[in-house]
Amino acid sequence: MRPLRLTMEAFGPYAKRQELDFSRFGDRGLFLIYGDTGAGKTMVFDAIAYALFGRASGGRDVTTLRSDFSPADAPTSVTLDFEHAGRTYSVTRAPQQMLERRRRTQGASALVSRAAVATLTSGEEVLASGTKAVDREVTGLLGLDYNQFRQVTMIAQGAFRELLNADPDAREGVLRKIFGTEELDRLESELAAGARSSAEALARARADFSAAVARVDVQDAELDHDRGLRVLVGERPELDADACVEALGALVEAERGDELDVTAAMGEAKREAQAAHDREREAQEAVGAVRELRAARARLDAARQAESRAAEALAKAAREHDGRHHDLVAREGELARALPRYDELERRRAAVAQARERRRAAQARAEELGARVGGLEERVKDARARIAADEGVEAELARTTSELAASTQLEGRLDAALADAAALAEAEAGLAPAAERVDGAREAEARATAAADQAFSDLVANDAAFVASQLREGEPCPVCGSLAHPRPARPAQSAPDAGALEATRAAQRRAREELERRQNEYLSLRASVRERTRALRACATGLLGPEAVAAAEGAAAKTDEAGSQAGVAEPLRAALAAERGEVAHRTRTLGVRESDLADRLERVRGYQESLKADEADLLEARSDLADASTAATAEAGAEARAEAALDELGGSLEYPSREEATEQLESVRKEVAAVEGALEAARGAHNAAEQDVAAAEVLLDARAKRLEELGASEATVKERLSVLKEATIKAEARQRHLEQALRAAYARREKNEGLLAELSSLAEGLPALEARARSAQVIADVARGRGSGTNHISFERYVLGFYFDQVIICANRRLTVMSDGHFELVRNTEGESRGKGGLSLDVIDYATGKRRPVSSLSGGETFEASLSLALGLSDYAQQQAGGMHLDTVFIDEGFGSLDPESLELVMQVLAELASGDCLVGIISHVEELEKRIDRRIEVSKTLEGSSAQVVVE
Repeated sequence: MRPLRLTMEAFGPYAKRQELDFSRFGDRGLFLIYGDTGAGKTMVFDAIAYALFGRASGGRDVTTLRSDFSPADAPTSVTLDFEHAGRTYSVTRAPQQMLERRRRTQGASALVSRAAVATLTSGEEVLASGTKAVDREVTGLLGLDYNQFRQVTMIAQGAFRELLNADPDAREGVLRKIFGTEELDRLESELAAGARSSAEALARARADFSAAVARVDVQDAELDHDRGLRVLVGERPELDADACVEALGALVEAERGDELDVTAAMGEAKREAQAAHDREREAQEAVGAVRELRAARARLDAARQAESRAAEALAKAAREHDGRHHDLVAREGELARALPRYDELERRRAAVAQARERRRAAQARAEELGARVGGLEERVKDARARIAADEGVEAELARTTSELAASTQLEGRLDAALADAAALAEAEAGLAPAAERVDGAREAEARATAAADQAFSDLVANDAAFVASQLREGEPCPVCGSLAHPRPARPAQSAPDAGALEATRAAQRRAREELERRQNEYLSLRASVRERTRALRACATGLLGPEAVAAAEGAAAKTDEAGSQAGVAEPLRAALAAERGEVAHRTRTLGVRESDLADRLERVRGYQESLKADEADLLEARSDLADASTAATAEAGAEARAEAALDELGGSLEYPSREEATEQLESVRKEVAAVEGALEAARGAHNAAEQDVAAAEVLLDARAKRLEELGASEATVKERLSVLKEATIKAEARQRHLEQALRAAYARREKNEGLLAELSSLAEGLPALEARARSAQVIADVARGRGSGTNHISFERYVLGFYFDQVIICANRRLTVMSDGHFELVRNTEGESRGKGGLSLDVIDYATGKRRPVSSLSGGETFEASLSLALGLSDYAQQQAGGMHLDTVFIDEGFGSLDPESLELVMQVLAELASGDCLVGIISHVEELEKRIDRRIEVSKTLEGSSAQVVVE
């Protein structure tokens, strides 16, 4: 991958748009990214990595890449044009970001979220769209993921200087970050956690078994005579699971026998308690007969007392009847004779009501005529005012009719323009299917080409297979000279002949012709769309004005930036439709206004016609009002005379109405009935009391005879009941005691049976848990380097040692040149503490012939060694990526510690690296490099943000 052009918008420290033309550096040689510390030199590489993979170095969140120096409404994006395998590509990315957008309201703005976008194109062909799709396409295209790209392309001196000088423990951490072996360390931790978990599970199972044994109830067991039960009690550091299960089983069987014995004894006690209870019940019956006898005596006494009270009440009721009955009957006759006079009173009241109604009707007529006069006066006044207010309505109607005609004509022109926009939109919609047909033809052409290439490869493979069939172990290969032949070539499964190869070539040619035809169709359609667009734009300019057309096309451009494929037709159609809506609204408004003005003119003419009629009606209504006022005065006099006659009769009556007089008569009659009823009730109560006395006497005789039948007397029945109760209590106490003993035996047996099942299950699972714990511990020990045969080296450290060896081999090729054959890096696997072997690093000094620690190197020598390690890692990563060729390398800082001679050697190595088809970029602030390298990207730092420019001298 070779960068051609990098464009940064509001990215990192770069506030403004920055365009860096890498093509000016050519396809090989050195170039320098130069500037002060913190100016943004490394951000140039970060922008390239972000454009390709959507990630930033150092684990930085991509949403923070937005420049703090840029305006709030300036979007952040990066575009990289690059060359790979002879083909040019362009990738554009923008992170998720918050941008300020102006509202139509003057001065108002708001923050809106814009989603992350990414596109990858080659020429006019869109290869991928969307962040994940672009990630997959770029990774497949370059054959590298982000981590491999960073290892191969960015030589970061800091990490390898740290790797060179670190102790074995710290070096392990650095190598873990470089080679990404965190998963191996995590695997070791997970295996150790699994071993601990298995050991804990075994310990919990043993603890559960011990706890279950401790819960065994051995109460009343003969421990001294049964040696098997002794395993269940006492202090036991280790339990014999099988012995415990066997002893508990025997104990449960013994408890079942004890439970049967207690059940039999409880049955006998229950029968004895029932007999005692029956005897007590008989005594209780005698006590009840005594209580009933005493209750009968009390009832007789109460009945006699009630009979006495009833006799007194009867005498009182007779006296009250004799005193009030005569007066009430006389009052009843008096009220009945006065009732006919109340009918005359009601007739006079009706006469007053009729006079009042006539007077009110006359007054209402006068008021109605007065209101009519007032209404007519208001109507006359209102009609005169309306006629005066609408004097110019006829001229206004004529103007409105003219404006309506002009608006209707403009509607027609807009409808024609909308029809043109719809036709253009249909043509634009055909562009995407046409492009898809081009893509399909391109894919078919690619498949035909691949088939032709595969046929050719199969022919070549058959030739190689023929050569391989002649190889013999121990004999040199005629191609490479190797004596070993581990993977000789095999013939293709279906080897084509020359005719089949030519057929695939013909299919390839037909596919190319189809691709050209589809491309021509697409170009013809696109030319038609452009011509229609020009015509629609001219028409819209005449109808809407140039500013409105420019705004609509600007909105379409912003939509395209957001990833839409909308053309010009839709925004212009929307603008025309909006204008059409406004004109239609104006037409409807003018139509409504014209109709309203016509109605107003018609109403004015109606007002003039009705004014004359209303003035005549007003004169007539005033005459009628005078007549109605006279009639109302006469009716008021008649009403006064009727009220005087009513007052005269009402003064001579006791009650104001017939209803009240009738109500009083009914009240008197009720009192007569009440006095008579009270006397009858007293007689009935006295008769009932006499009957209760007779019934109580009969009941008392029956209760005395029942007590004699039971053979008891009132004096001895309580003493006998007390003796029988005591016997019953003793029998029931023995029964309860045996029931409690049975429940306790049952509960003990149930508990022990449950524990027997639990102990059996736990004992059955213990062997498997013990085996699992032993196996997990062995595996964890091996992974951590603690088992036999591991040399006390963990699995991760073993893998890191292998990687470290490969990097050192590649690094020494570079160090030999940079140190002029002075130094060679070697890995020290001896002399370290247990478990730490394999990661110590020494250097062989060929000037002295001695081996010494890398910590003894000088500053310049340390830079050479760390740069060699970094280049070694890049070389090894290229080998792991399938031997890919490196087009561009960035080397970050570290040159300031070199003396002139060392700097010269390092520059020779870098010049050698750049002498092939490789472009080497050095990121540094060292002035000496600025003087020596004439192709540069100069980065400047200001208070308003950084800027960068390409310089080629």
